[in-house]
Amino acid sequence: MGQKKVISIVLTLVIIGLGYYLVQIIKDPIDFMAAKEVRYAAVVQNLKDIRTAEMAYKTVHDKFTNSFDSLIAFVKNDSMPIIKINSNIIDDTTTILIKDTSYQPVLTSLFDKYYPVDSLCYVPYSKNARFELDAGQIRKGNVPFPVFLASASNTVILEGLDPRHYRKSDDLHVGSMSEATYAGNWE
Repeated sequence: MGQKKVISIVLTLVIIGLGYYLVQIIKDPIDFMAAKEVRYAAVVQNLKDIRTAEMAYKTVHDKFTNSFDSLIAFVKNDSMPIIKINSNIIDDTTTILIKDTSYQPVLTSLFDKYYPVDSLCYVPYSKNARFELDAGQIRKGNVPFPVFLASASNTVILEGLDPRHYRKSDDLHVGSMSEATYAGNWE
């Protein structure tokens, strides 16, 4: 085999290797962003579910909870009031409002009966990392205002993905311990 043939084979292998390397340089960040979007969507959905459960908990207990054990037990075992207001028109000047209160199981009132409520506290795609949950009260003027905060750090959300592609991203959270808001930071 001649020297030209050896150089030709080596150059072909170098070109194939560089081609593969260039494809990976382009493909890896795209794959990372796709995985990040999927994970963020799942975490946002869990945070919305936590907010829904916390709001129902507040309806029944007049405060939020900072315990996932309490929140999960509430969703699984408690009932919440469902108020219906019906009106009966007697004549042109008289309307009677009838308030009917019934109680429905929290789980089936808020979620599908097959909702995996025991996983409410876990950050999706993590190795059993739990959301941070805090609850308390702030004063708005002279009025006490119940608040809660549920959050997951960016590091936990992106756990297991290639850290070379991490960019500064905010942690995801819903609620606030310093402001009277129940919004998520993605909204």
